[in-house]
Parts: sequence; C-alpha cells; structure tokens
Amino acid sequence: MKKEIIKTEMKVKDNIVGVMRVENVDYISLTDLAKYENPNLDGNMRDYANILQLVILINLENLNAEMINQGILR
Repeated sequence: MKKEIIKTEMKVKDNIVGVMRVENVDYISLTDLAKYENPNLDGNMRDYANILQLVILINLENLNAEMINQGILR
C-alpha cells in the first residue's frame, strides 16, 4: 500500500517553512527553521552543531526510527 504524501509550506515568523504530510501526520523541516535562525550559514546544519546538539539529534533520529518500526504515528 502506497502512503499518501502531501508537500506544502507554512509561514513562521515571516519565513516559509516546508511541511510534509504523510498519512495525516505533519512533519516540519527543522533545517528550514535552523537556516532562518542562522541565515549566513551554508551547507549542512550538522557541520555547525556542537557535540551536545549532535547527540540530541542522533537520539531523536533513533527514537523516530524505533517508533516507525513499532508503527507508532504520534
């Protein structure tokens, strides 16, 4: 069964942020938010993160993967 994916945008503090809806669950682009906070930085935001931010990101990614494996949507 193919999942329905809808891509759109929303305005946050006068900045456009990407939004992707997968099966009625909205995901926002954290990269877009980070770039608006630091507009002069180019490339991957991970290149500018400190060790604590990288550890938090890895933990969030691992939790997200585990929830996907368990079929938890929210």
